[in-house]
Amino acid sequence: MSKTITIQNNILEHLKENLDILRLKYFRMFLPKENAIEEKGKNESGYYPFLLIRPRKELKDGVFKKRIFEIIIGLEEENDDKAQENLFDIVEKVIEIIEKNSIVPGKFAINPATIVGDFNPEVCGEDFWGYTITFEADIPAVKSKILEEMDF
Repeated sequence: MSKTITIQNNILEHLKENLDILRLKYFRMFLPKENAIEEKGKNESGYYPFLLIRPRKELKDGVFKKRIFEIIIGLEEENDDKAQENLFDIVEKVIEIIEKNSIVPGKFAINPATIVGDFNPEVCGEDFWGYTITFEADIPAVKSKILEEMDF
């Protein structure tokens, strides 16, 4: 398995273990099918809140430079005030976990200085709300660019 996918999977598993958010669905790379986030058993249509993690690689002059990851958090809510409250509650918990646990030996190292959150109006529409968190990450090793930058 590629190093990038290993890091992605390790971060996702860590979030699953440490986030205590009712009905939150977790995905890698993309949402598999629309019905994967549909909430069953409700009279009205609705979707589970979800967290999706996907990697991006930064290239410069055709050479790999950094492993960048995105966490996209989405939910459906008609009430704007409730939507903002629920969305930012999830966002703050995710950011707190990745800041507090930026280095998990043998699994991943996140550079906390690169964590950027963005309320994402491009992925919002009607009653759907989204937020994107991006950051650099790598697998900690004896020599790691992130660890060197953090003076470890």
